Amino acid sequence: STVTDYGSVLDMCHNESTGEIVQMCWINANTEFPMDTFCAIGEELFVYDGSLIIGGNQEYLKWGWLRFPPSDVAADRRKTIKAGSEGAQVYRKTGHLTEKALSMEKIQIKEED
Repeated sequence: STVTDYGSVLDMCHNESTGEIVQMCWINANTEFPMDTFCAIGEELFVYDGSLIIGGNQEYLKWGWLRFPPSDVAADRRKTIKAGSEGAQVYRKTGHLTEKALSMEKIQIKEED
């Protein structure tokens, strides 16, 4: 894992063809989880342990899930996010919400006769 200003991050997967990136992030208690270049292409956060606080008042506890499509990031809907008083362990996916990635992941379902 790599040490960051907010804690540490482990890169788990990077799909070159879709641009999808999967990471496990450990965020120190009461520390902001800043936006980075990956947020611009959409982001999903799954709270594996601890909690995340968004916008200063909405708390997502263990098993909480946040989704920020690229349009939300561009419209500044990904407000300030920080870890709660016990920190947070977060499973993070980015890049999978772009038009390119979504078009590559379409599934065809065969209708029953």
